[in-house]
Amino acid sequence: MSNGNDDDWTLGNLTLDEKVIVQNILSSRRIYESITEADFIDEDNRTIVGSYNELIRGTIADCKRRFGITAEIKYCFLSSMRANAIAARDPSYPNMYFIVVFLGATIANGIFKALLNKRRTRRLLNLSKITDAGLAEISSTLTTMGLRWLIYHELGHIKNGHLHLNSERAYGAVAIEQMQQEGKQDKNLTMHALEMDADCFALVQTMVDFFQSDRALHLLETRQNILRALLIAVCSTMRALDLPTWSTSQLLNCNHQPAVIRAVQMGATAYSLCEKNPSYGILPAETISIGMACIDCVERELRKVKQDYTFPPDAVEFLGSERYKEYMNALNDRWATIRSELQPYLLGGQLAPPTPPLP
Repeated sequence: MSNGNDDDWTLGNLTLDEKVIVQNILSSRRIYESITEADFIDEDNRTIVGSYNELIRGTIADCKRRFGITAEIKYCFLSSMRANAIAARDPSYPNMYFIVVFLGATIANGIFKALLNKRRTRRLLNLSKITDAGLAEISSTLTTMGLRWLIYHELGHIKNGHLHLNSERAYGAVAIEQMQQEGKQDKNLTMHALEMDADCFALVQTMVDFFQSDRALHLLETRQNILRALLIAVCSTMRALDLPTWSTSQLLNCNHQPAVIRAVQMGATAYSLCEKNPSYGILPAETISIGMACIDCVERELRKVKQDYTFPPDAVEFLGSERYKEYMNALNDRWATIRSELQPYLLGGQLAPPTPPLP
């Protein structure tokens, strides 16, 4: 992993002009319209984000180098808790992209600490004999995993051309007329396909990073435990700002899938990655039991911490139903459709192939 001290690109605080660009982008989304220059966290307040600065810088550098990306990717911090991160662009600046990290990204840290204080989590990660110092290091590792996955997710939106298929000001001007003519649920299905692609891209990159990390292997001892820790970090990061309540009947009423659906989709990605890489030493079938155990671990703790984090009562039934297969087949069909539209805007690497329909 990069230490962020690369010479091939320059990051840091946005210039005043770039702050204005970001403010204009965010103002186009009503939820962010109150953002002002005072909300930006700059060098004078760097202690607020601590080590996040170098971690984000390094993750962007790793991704650019890994995929040969030459476009300028800048980032900034905002003091709002209303989100965790977004990727954005302004069509007036075609070779410049932004990742905006909100302080909402730090909420998951409290979940990690609460989880590691529970015997269930320690048993899941095989940490029964770990010292307090070891627990602190693992908590820090979960924070790194969660944030690195989050930044890779936003980089997935950028690298794979997603920002050219969304709203004119915040994302791009291509296909806007077509999307305005679509119904809300149909438009949200497109958004779900983009989120699934960004999620799975981020999971693969983060798995590769930590599976190759001697430090992570020394700390967690097995790649199975690394995968467990990563899935706990990712699930907590998604659930920290998830919808408080929802029903599967409302699945296409929102432009992001609820966290549990996204977690299951990423579990399928982990399955495929382990199947293609037997050297990882994780049987593909293991990823299913590992994924479900991690989701259960996070959900149990969230219900104790905050009653608003209710697990949808019909989710388990939905995930085993024909309705879920229909939803996933529709999602995969939509990905196959928009994939060709994204291809001209791909900044590096390849797009995920279409997925065969579920039987």
